[in-house]
Amino acid sequence: MDAYLVFGTYHLFQTINIKLHENRAVNSDVFILDVFSNAEQMVRRLQESKLFKNVYFIDKKMLFENKYIPNDRKKAIGIKEKIQSKLYNLFNHNLLLLDKIYKNTPLYKKSYNRLFTFGNFQYLDRFCLYHCIKKGTENFCVENGLGTRLRNTSVAGKDYEKREKLGFSNYRSTILGTYMCSPRNTLFYNERNIIEQQYPINLSDDDIAIYKKIYEYDEKLDYIKHNDFIFVGTQFKDLSYMNEDYKKCGDGEEKFLNITKDILKNQKMYIKQHPNKIGLKKSEIDENNIPIELLQMLSPLENKVIIALYSNILFTSKLVFNKEPYLIFLYKAIGMNVKNVVKMTEEEFDNANRVILMDAYKDKTKIFIPETLEEYKDCLDYIKKEINKRKA
Repeated sequence: MDAYLVFGTYHLFQTINIKLHENRAVNSDVFILDVFSNAEQMVRRLQESKLFKNVYFIDKKMLFENKYIPNDRKKAIGIKEKIQSKLYNLFNHNLLLLDKIYKNTPLYKKSYNRLFTFGNFQYLDRFCLYHCIKKGTENFCVENGLGTRLRNTSVAGKDYEKREKLGFSNYRSTILGTYMCSPRNTLFYNERNIIEQQYPINLSDDDIAIYKKIYEYDEKLDYIKHNDFIFVGTQFKDLSYMNEDYKKCGDGEEKFLNITKDILKNQKMYIKQHPNKIGLKKSEIDENNIPIELLQMLSPLENKVIIALYSNILFTSKLVFNKEPYLIFLYKAIGMNVKNVVKMTEEEFDNANRVILMDAYKDKTKIFIPETLEEYKDCLDYIKKEINKRKA
């Protein structure tokens, strides 16, 4: 029996994709963590779909109000909390602590042959390690967007290396393989075991019906179908408490959104909130819980434009659905400090974008990375004309 651990809308979409196209005949449970918008409603819909044997809802209080876990997600983190968090992250890979954290949850009580996780949610790292060591479960990572493509999830980072020196086990060493669409478009293709994942395209009517039922798809709310331009919000505004670089990105995003609305006032444009309901001002957002990944799958995208500071959404159209919309990256025009935000040099970051996206795109003239506000305005004017010509 398999288990999938889900803590985001993209993860859930990938879970359904793998379940339908790789492991349809295998009995599976899915755990939905209450850390993204609409998580509780998704439990009901998944139960109704009968796609999984059991669907579990893990309340976020278990994760963020557990006395054994420091809350390092608060907006104001003091010295005491930082020290507590560092110590926890260093010493937490021991089974005694894991017993206390997961004791009263279905995560703790059940046994599985395989786990499918998304590789970067620290509390699930602990759970996976617990299962792999104590129950002999096989652990597989599923592509988690840019994080999986930019970083080698099967190699231990500094914190993991410290734990190993202290005699604790290394969670990442338990990962047997990483499921990924477009597997060659990653920086670490030759350094880990990548399992090629099928594109969720050319689906049967029955499979499409399953996706639509789970997400309660309504054609009237299909904002990609009914709009030419999609401006996608990120988390930077909400994370501005972390440092000035995040704040600059968040403020810049709002500024560019307002400029975009002025330039495109006669065009059909939709403003898409981040799935965690953070980022752009709520007054700017149409409430819509249909994930953008489903709409990318269902809609032709060749004459669509996706605009974002730097977001997984800019990559999934091509890498997951093999479609090529126009893309506008705003990170250079906004002046994002790549070194502090992405932890790469600008040269490394440019190379990553080339390997991950540019090399995959057949029509590279549809990708724009303006460096100034004026260049951004020129991009919008050019794309508007191109789209109008294609429609004529």
